[in-house]
Amino acid sequence: MVVTMQKLNADERTRLRTDFVVPLIVAQMLAGVEPLDEVAEYTIHDIIGDLKPDCGLLCVALCAAEIAGHYPRTPIAGVLAIEAERLIGEFGALWLRNVAEGPAEVNKQAIRESIVHLPEDLEVLADLLDTTQAELPEGDITARTLCDMLALQARVHAENAEEELHHIRLSPLSRAAVTGGNVVPFPGRR
Repeated sequence: MVVTMQKLNADERTRLRTDFVVPLIVAQMLAGVEPLDEVAEYTIHDIIGDLKPDCGLLCVALCAAEIAGHYPRTPIAGVLAIEAERLIGEFGALWLRNVAEGPAEVNKQAIRESIVHLPEDLEVLADLLDTTQAELPEGDITARTLCDMLALQARVHAENAEEELHHIRLSPLSRAAVTGGNVVPFPGRR
């Protein structure tokens, strides 16, 4: 089964932005309504850092979409927008279904397929944020700082996702799983 990109409607996007809060804060900072000071930086890192990797990815993707939307004439921001929208469509739809229907009703296979690629998705998002930051005007400190912060969070969540995947793949450990099922006991040693 291949997970396809879904386009969320305006109400669903608003729900995600509101529930995750940070995308709203990022939008206000980009518009110059809210300052990006040390307290705000700490708060953003704290909020995103407390999320599980899949939710962290969705939050960072929502923030990346805000940044990309603020720079429609910057080519790399267009690439960032495409990737952010892909991730929002995929993970946002799963997240909204999980909230509406409960975890028992959500397709476990779709979740597994999404989670397998989570570290790579986070790394790609981090790289695009780094590249976008490098292409933004030197004087736009707020956007450049936000890109840097979000890239850092994406990389931390990528490491956490990799650890979780490693843990999932190794449990439960059986002798066959550890040896790959190729157990050839020596005579007299069983």
